[in-house]
Amino acid sequence: TLVAVITNEPGLQPVLPQVVLARYSQHAVPPIWLQHLYHDSSFPFEFWHGTAGGMTVELFMRWCTRIRSVIHSFNNDAWIVLILDCHSVHLDIRSVTHLSRLGIIPVFVPGKLTWLLQALDVYVFAELRANIRRREATERLQAANGLPVRGSWVEHVTRAVRSIIVNRDWSAELEKVGAGLDHGTLRSASRDY
Repeated sequence: TLVAVITNEPGLQPVLPQVVLARYSQHAVPPIWLQHLYHDSSFPFEFWHGTAGGMTVELFMRWCTRIRSVIHSFNNDAWIVLILDCHSVHLDIRSVTHLSRLGIIPVFVPGKLTWLLQALDVYVFAELRANIRRREATERLQAANGLPVRGSWVEHVTRAVRSIIVNRDWSAELEKVGAGLDHGTLRSASRDY
């Protein structure tokens, strides 16, 4: 699971942690060769272990604390407005209380409207999936046996995330979904809705 984050502050985007929740049981440790691949992925990627690949309230709170730490290192006076879907983890009272303690303002996109109002859903994820699939297909076509190299998914994912999420200014797209100050640039689909 990728816990991706984008911002309307172009200078901050390259330093925001892009977290991968590795699919290992709570007490399992990834093999050494895979740990090396994770390490070689470098900044801003973080691979969190013991997650079983899914988001929990505890992981969400840890992620929010991490995001706040990075943002306040960049700009201690920054207001953090976190746009979230209505996943039960986000709406859990422990999560909402933690966000309040951190001074993070949550904005919840109503259920079944993320396709319209959540910038990651509108602009990022389809392009990201297509880019990863293209990288995987190219690797298979170039392999003599048609099989991917063990662990190559790490490079495919990190390269795609780096090019599509990390090294891009998302301020215009956030404006288009209504997550900005200028509603004159709102997407026609959002304006019509």
